[in-house]
Amino acid sequence: MAGRRKDVLDSSLTLHLTVKERTNRVLFELAKENEATKSKILEMLLKESPPFKQKYEELKKNGIL
Repeated sequence: MAGRRKDVLDSSLTLHLTVKERTNRVLFELAKENEATKSKILEMLLKESPPFKQKYEELKKNGIL
């Protein structure tokens, strides 16, 4: 069962997000410069943010991830 849960947690989900036009433009430019999608850029930025890292480690420690 644990393997199946990991597969589900590692799969992609669609997230509809509303951002300001300026934020969207920055994401667009970063994506263009890095030859990536805005989604990949946003995911990268989230993973590097201290609050995200802290919560991720907490959930991992508690066996949720």
